[in-house]
Amino acid sequence: MNIPTFTNSKVVDENGYFTPEWSNLMNTLISQVQLNLGNEGYVVPQQPATNIAELTDASKSTGAIVYNSTDNTMMGNIDGTWKTFTLT
Repeated sequence: MNIPTFTNSKVVDENGYFTPEWSNLMNTLISQVQLNLGNEGYVVPQQPATNIAELTDASKSTGAIVYNSTDNTMMGNIDGTWKTFTLT
């Protein structure tokens, strides 16, 4: 999910409508929520195996869950190591 960066600018114009900056921020945020948090469940980010192998910064990826689009598996980072979820 790509959450937009906070915009430190005027939120509404003199007519009470979102400014272009805030309109863009809200559109992006709502689109990402609709795309990733649907009625069918939370959509886990997809990455090819080569990208997952490069996600080695334990301080950033420990506890993360991704979908390995190369092998069609779910993976989680446990204490800095990517583990494949085995579901039966």
